[in-house]
Amino acid sequence: MTADLISSLKSSDLKEFKKDFVELMRVNVGINKEYGKMSKYIDKAIPQYKQTINLFNKKYKNIFIKLKKGVEELKVRIFIKEKSVKDVFTNAASKFSGLKAIGANTFGAAPIEEIEKFSKELEKLKDKLVISYYEQGAGSSTIFLEYTPKSKMVEINYNQEGIANEKSPEFKLCAYYAVKDGIKKIDIHERLAGIGFCEVPSLDKARKSFSKFHPMWGE
Repeated sequence: MTADLISSLKSSDLKEFKKDFVELMRVNVGINKEYGKMSKYIDKAIPQYKQTINLFNKKYKNIFIKLKKGVEELKVRIFIKEKSVKDVFTNAASKFSGLKAIGANTFGAAPIEEIEKFSKELEKLKDKLVISYYEQGAGSSTIFLEYTPKSKMVEINYNQEGIANEKSPEFKLCAYYAVKDGIKKIDIHERLAGIGFCEVPSLDKARKSFSKFHPMWGE
């Protein structure tokens, strides 16, 4: 990870969070592939997943995971236990490397080098915040934050691919709040792995792979 705010946290706790969190998101992808089909396995997997998320929330203090059940999707919603989007920015997001711009409502409204404009945009913040970063070798990335009165927390409206990447600002934000006050000893990863949904290559892909070594498999 880039040397910034989270580099000062306990490395073993960060490593454990990454292992648990990436597995949590992986299982969610697997569940959603079967969710629309309403397979029998889903009836067993979803309660197990919900129970594990409850334990995840006990293990990691300052973030909160909630499942939203839709018609075609079981979405993982991620909340930060802060009272405003400005608090999230001031206490954490502003201290990650690569900060480029912020916007109270729109992308890139106030670049960090335009100090006066940046300060005015910060004062305009209410319930929403868009934060732009520059990632070396990966171009730009963005964090979308929204305070939700019902939950009294700040939700991260994340990108599925970015959230599980340890170098992304989205992941760093989750990791910082999850780990900063320490973690509890609760086995999350093994519970998630036990739910399953490992990727199984299709027969065609398997044939193509084996054909490199055994031509008869490509027939």
